[in-house]
Amino acid sequence: MFYFPNPYGELTVGILRSQFNCEGETIPLTFFYPADESDGKNAKYSFAEALFGHPLSEAKTNFFSEAPISQHKEKYPVIFYSHGYGSYEMSNSVLCGDLASMGFVVIAIGHTGEATAVRLKDGTIIPMDETHSDEMNVPEKEEILQKIMMEVAAKDFTEENYGTFIEAGRQFCDSHAKNKRMEIWAKRIRTAADYMEEVNKSNYLLAGHLDLIPGFGITGHSFGGGAAISVCREDSRFVCGIDVDGANLEEDYGQDIRKPFLCIGTEITSKLLSGIYLSNTENTYQLVLKDVEHMGFTDLVFFPDIAEMMGIPLGSMEGNKLAAILAQYHANFFRKYLLKEDLYLEMPDESVAILKFREKNC
Repeated sequence: MFYFPNPYGELTVGILRSQFNCEGETIPLTFFYPADESDGKNAKYSFAEALFGHPLSEAKTNFFSEAPISQHKEKYPVIFYSHGYGSYEMSNSVLCGDLASMGFVVIAIGHTGEATAVRLKDGTIIPMDETHSDEMNVPEKEEILQKIMMEVAAKDFTEENYGTFIEAGRQFCDSHAKNKRMEIWAKRIRTAADYMEEVNKSNYLLAGHLDLIPGFGITGHSFGGGAAISVCREDSRFVCGIDVDGANLEEDYGQDIRKPFLCIGTEITSKLLSGIYLSNTENTYQLVLKDVEHMGFTDLVFFPDIAEMMGIPLGSMEGNKLAAILAQYHANFFRKYLLKEDLYLEMPDESVAILKFREKNC
């Protein structure tokens, strides 16, 4: 049996599937939202093709399918989430659900053709495009990326080495097999934001309950975190963002985001993001976590046996502890910069993480 943790916040979480069209592609969405107490059906985690046939896909979550939206508030702020390249729509369902239980509507995008697989509302399964799959496995490029990361890992994370890290980040971006796809992902997210106007007018569960006035927040893991950087910079509706262990893979590395931004990740990824950290002219944070590997930031951290079987390192931090850190920092960051609440991001226990902060225009 597979068990998911209960949501971090106090509210019940509903889940709703939808989809929209972007330049000829159908893109699925999963809405996580605050719900009233429900006797409804626990949503199934995913579907077999998204998880390579693993039975985890059939596990029951602690989210309720199409539950009535909570009457706790009339409207709820909106956050977008993007998965990593070659991952799947529900890959960070715990984080998305935690934020919904704390009063946000979170919209997870399934990147058609670049996720392991997506499922549309009529049941159609669209697997990962073979061209994109082949591009992920280019040994020569992978060797270059590994060499860059090894060189970065050997340097102390100090101001004296920022120049080295910025150059390494630029080389990492230029060498990455997927950097040309970043613009496509950003376009999908912006189009999803357009679609929210329609949802807020006509969706039978959510109409009138999305607070679009403040704008949107955005977060994502890995490639999806990189997309958050691009979307924040290019679209004024996105007022702040978070990148969870994703490199900056835009064609022009290290551009000014001009929005409050938080980078959460391993020390290596944080070093590679030095260009963003130093160039942004709004408040910028780096939360550098210890004892966590790249895929430890996803739902997989709750299923270490599966990760071990697949040869995927997660790090030694316990899943519930890591999930609490991610939920707290996401919620407080979005409350501060999306909802304009008067609060600050607390310094973490330094045995677990380090928080770096640059005030705007510094």
